[in-house]
Amino acid sequence: MSNLLIAKLISRQPERDIQQAICQVLTLHGWFCLEYGQPGGHDGLRGSVPPGHPDIIAWKAGRGLLLEVKSAIGFLSTAQRHMHRMLGASGVTVHTVRSVKEALEAANEQE
Repeated sequence: MSNLLIAKLISRQPERDIQQAICQVLTLHGWFCLEYGQPGGHDGLRGSVPPGHPDIIAWKAGRGLLLEVKSAIGFLSTAQRHMHRMLGASGVTVHTVRSVKEALEAANEQE
């Protein structure tokens, strides 16, 4: 399979699929994982989750991890950039990740 075809297939992987895979793998690595889904589909939590809130919150051994999941071609919305700046100003890092590998790298930084 050509690299171009592989890149096209990866770029079409929905963020929701990436997000679910990340939570599954983090759980296998001992993290407690909450995922908030895609806009409009936050599993009944939409009213209590402000716009731009990271997709995933995970905890392990007293440490927290905030992840914003994007597809290979996804980008942060204005609300997400604003939320990430607000969280950053309060000392919280939000990691923007595009794969399970990147999420595990972020998680390893927290351990």
